[in-house]
Amino acid sequence: MNPNDLAKRGKIDSHESVDSTPHASENKVPDTQEDLERIARMNKSVLSMFVGTLKKHPEADLGPILAKYNAEYGPRRQRKLRQRAELKHEEKLKEPNDGPKSKSAESKATHPLFTSSAPVSVRSRELKQALSIPENQAIQIIRPLSHRLDDDLGSPPLHTRVRSLLNSAKVLYSFGIVHVLKLSDNVVVKIRPLDRQQAPPENELDVLSYLRSRLPDLPIPEPLGLLQIGETCYSFMSYLPGQEGSSTWLTLTNTQKDRFRSDLALQLSRLRSLSNDTGSFGFNGVCVDLRRLSNTTNSRITTFQGFLSYLLEEPYRPIAAEYFEYLKHCVFKSELQGTADDLIFTHADLHPRNFLIGTDGEITGIIDWETAGWYPWYWEGVKALNTISFGKKENMNDWWRILPEGVLDGPIWAADNLISKVTGRG
Repeated sequence: MNPNDLAKRGKIDSHESVDSTPHASENKVPDTQEDLERIARMNKSVLSMFVGTLKKHPEADLGPILAKYNAEYGPRRQRKLRQRAELKHEEKLKEPNDGPKSKSAESKATHPLFTSSAPVSVRSRELKQALSIPENQAIQIIRPLSHRLDDDLGSPPLHTRVRSLLNSAKVLYSFGIVHVLKLSDNVVVKIRPLDRQQAPPENELDVLSYLRSRLPDLPIPEPLGLLQIGETCYSFMSYLPGQEGSSTWLTLTNTQKDRFRSDLALQLSRLRSLSNDTGSFGFNGVCVDLRRLSNTTNSRITTFQGFLSYLLEEPYRPIAAEYFEYLKHCVFKSELQGTADDLIFTHADLHPRNFLIGTDGEITGIIDWETAGWYPWYWEGVKALNTISFGKKENMNDWWRILPEGVLDGPIWAADNLISKVTGRG
């Protein structure tokens, strides 16, 4: 059966069992050289863009290009380093817990990357900066604060005492520039810098509001408001129970993974039952592809042709126009006939870390909706594998088996990987 038909009807098969065996634990942390090669490849792709420009036009004015990459290079490098930190974190989770710990192991065990709470003294530099709010810094309310915050956190109003609340909070998640803190039994706050080249900070809360109004039983956080203080955004949401997926994935049995897969199929079918009445791709007129430096669109996209052009624009190294046409009209030929009416609602970042899992493998929460919106039927599967390396040291090599039938399309996933490689984003 054509996966496109499945997508349009919102039908996803959840009956196929997961036949996978957790890989043997590997105690070795990724080699420093391997980590650095990831950054080196990125640097080479950026350099090749400059070289290609000068070969074609030796007299070219590099000023605008240098200004562009001066602004965009940092965030991209930060994402690469975040991927490196996540991989090291996952390898750490494989290590046996018995036996004496070295001093280095003890120091890692108290770091917020490895625990749900951490004393201020070991919080990362980025987290410390996010919590260091000057007394005279103006506080803007971007999305109204829910009365639930006053009920859970007491009075006076939250925005007048946000500094003290943040510094006494429990760290649930902290990687690079994104942090999640637990303020009470019922409230968390997600902290991230304001980056106009990334998805707008209000996008996630708007997505949650939209979904809760149409699918009230979907296991997602309740949006509780958004503050901007200087160049940092603070998104308040309800707390959801469960274990964060990437930290518990290796411990799940096949039975638990079968239950997880069944729950995932159900929730994705519910998302796909929604009808797109916006006439455009993405959400609020904004498309997001995190592989790009400036990863959001500047204008609304209403056609598949426009969406594919967005994926291929501004490559990090020069690519022949003829090859671009091959990618668009041969690899995705059948998709170019679609319209915005054919789009389905997509989470667009399905990864174990974005699920909260119960004791039986059930999904108790789906989080991180920043990149969600209306996309082609194959986009969910493509994005679900973007952040899985499938390397020998990867502990989630069975993730592709978990994706329900009708979500992952092998040829299109391969084609998208080809796009990543030829545009220098892989």
